[in-house]
Amino acid sequence: MELFKILTQGEVAEAVFGSGKFNPGTPAIGCLFGGDRLSCIDEGVDLEIQGEIVGLATIAPEGEMHEGQPTIVALYVRHQFRGQGYGRKILMATIDRMRERGLSKPFRADATSSPGFRACQGLSEDYQAVLEVNDMSMGGALDIMMLA
Repeated sequence: MELFKILTQGEVAEAVFGSGKFNPGTPAIGCLFGGDRLSCIDEGVDLEIQGEIVGLATIAPEGEMHEGQPTIVALYVRHQFRGQGYGRKILMATIDRMRERGLSKPFRADATSSPGFRACQGLSEDYQAVLEVNDMSMGGALDIMMLA
């Protein structure tokens, strides 16, 4: 059974760095959840299946650089769950959460991997209409680092 949970900033940090489910030593985890990328968020949305964390996304209501545009700062799916559509499901649940909160649109997402960019491109029109996606994957060149 799939279950989406809303996490506080502290719960995101615990899930990523304290649960033992994520490898905090990988470049992707440090890049997506470290330093300013953690301090600018106030919530995360995770997907769990039978109590197991599949992946999560984070929300910065004022943007990553506090520029005022609500941003999905990170989207990460654990290795064993990749390629099964979970990234897209987490992304949709995160956009739904941003809508529920009444955050201003369009929402921003910087895709740092080609699978992340494809997840954004594969969203239905009603989701794409509220999401400004910036392809930062350098044509897949960052995949080696970001998919670790």
